[in-house]
Amino acid sequence: MSSSTERVKIGWYLTYLKQVKGIYSLSLLMVLLSVVSLIGVTYVQRSLIDTVFLNKQYGEFGGILALFGVLVVIYISSWVAKDMLLERTWTGLKILLREAFMERLYRMPTKQYKNQRIGDLSSRMKQLLDSTDFFVGPLPNGIESLLSMLILTVLIGKESIWLLASITILSVIYTGLHKHFARQNGSITKQIREAQSAVAVQIEEGIAATREVVAFHNHNWEAKKIRYSFTSLFQAVMKQAKLKNRQIFCTDPFRWGTILLVLIIGGENVLRGEMSIGHFVVIYLLTNQLTDAFQGGFQLLSSLSEAKVTIERAGSIMQMDFVDEGVGSIRGGIQQITFQDVYFRYRESTGEVLSGFTLDIPVGSKVALVGLSGCGKSTTAQLLSGLYAPDSGGIFINQQPLQAYRWSEWTSKMSFVMQEPYLFPDTIQTNIKLGRDVPDEELHEACEISQLSQVIGKLPDGYNTLVGERGITLSGGERQRLVVARAILQNPEVLILDEATSALDMETERRIMQQLDKRRKGKTTIVIAHRLSTIQNSDLIVIMEKGKVHEMGSHADLLEKSLIYQELMNRNEVP
Repeated sequence: MSSSTERVKIGWYLTYLKQVKGIYSLSLLMVLLSVVSLIGVTYVQRSLIDTVFLNKQYGEFGGILALFGVLVVIYISSWVAKDMLLERTWTGLKILLREAFMERLYRMPTKQYKNQRIGDLSSRMKQLLDSTDFFVGPLPNGIESLLSMLILTVLIGKESIWLLASITILSVIYTGLHKHFARQNGSITKQIREAQSAVAVQIEEGIAATREVVAFHNHNWEAKKIRYSFTSLFQAVMKQAKLKNRQIFCTDPFRWGTILLVLIIGGENVLRGEMSIGHFVVIYLLTNQLTDAFQGGFQLLSSLSEAKVTIERAGSIMQMDFVDEGVGSIRGGIQQITFQDVYFRYRESTGEVLSGFTLDIPVGSKVALVGLSGCGKSTTAQLLSGLYAPDSGGIFINQQPLQAYRWSEWTSKMSFVMQEPYLFPDTIQTNIKLGRDVPDEELHEACEISQLSQVIGKLPDGYNTLVGERGITLSGGERQRLVVARAILQNPEVLILDEATSALDMETERRIMQQLDKRRKGKTTIVIAHRLSTIQNSDLIVIMEKGKVHEMGSHADLLEKSLIYQELMNRNEVP
């Protein structure tokens, strides 16, 4: 992999680091101050030993002790300030990355999103947020180590050029070993991250499918899948642990060899009278600090390889193509909705679902889309909602392409109610409001129209009843009523109902549609439903066949002229 390719893979991360660069730079300044003050503390000890204790210049004791105290205060203060600043950086960076990741998911093309696994996305997001630990731990510590290496190398060289040469030779070997192990660690880290994602996927999907697993007695099969993914993760983790043990076994002798070298050379010089005890103590302490600095620097290399893998994995999402958003706004309300020669297929390997679909939807009326299964009804609804974009042709709102408008502009004027709605594990009220601040009167009215008030009245906690994960405590019909209430509360200009009441009995569905017709008189409602009672009073019924408009008209007109509509009516259902 070339260095330019690597920069592309992780370069996007710098965009978010730049947004916290001010406070981060200040924290690194505190790192520099702590390094310098710590080395100063070491040198003061030399003066204390040689000047006060050996040469018995006790009058210097007060000044040396005061300087020692000042340096200690500076060191502690800079260390505390550094930690506080890094904590703020860490929190700010996490917030930026979390918001950016979710924004990417919201703007990801639906075709791509449907090929993603929720557990894998959750794992990638967690790993992305965990990558911020590198910038508040290993990176500052590594920079501290590099600064220490630079300063200490100069200081030790001034004290003993032979000692510096010996340490340098050992350090070069030490560096080579760590680079060798860092490359291997990066490869293993990638395996661990992928295994962690696989485990997250299995756990998330296993929990979501609990009812199906129990119903079909597939406990052993599910346990086997989870056991397999955990085994893969365990093997990768153990592989990394063995690598790190080999690294310690190979590199630690050089570290302790350096310290032993100082003791031998320094001790011999002290015995010959060529070096004072204070001088020897300082050399020993500086060498200890230098070996620690080398250790920290090489730990930085290892941590960098791990962070790079994590950032690259998240980058596959963060750098993915997203839906281009227009900048236009819809002024004066929606006056025209037109499908013009629209072609669409879900995958290249499949046939076209819509092929030359053209339709002017009368604004302010109720329009029904009917036809045999697979004719493209739901696809038409999803294209109009903006979940998908046509492969060719276009959808026009007020004579402008739908993609020319801001996404938020269109969704604020449109509601799309699907057959299988998603509910958050919260209260009924929260799931209806979705963060909107609406009066209780409007909430109750929406529930009356959707026939949900009958259900709520029987619950002990009423609107504050928790619906469970994905609304599991409610029946299919109750979930559909709740989402219809959600759409009514939004009161959109365009309401799309795609089998939105299919789980309800005919009488309840009839009452809901009657109330909706009254409430939405003069507004555009697009309905896809199986039952004739749902669509026969529509202002316009569009019969679709093979991805095109086959016929259209009122219920009476089609009943008289359309053989397909007559066949559907004879079945007493409208697919």
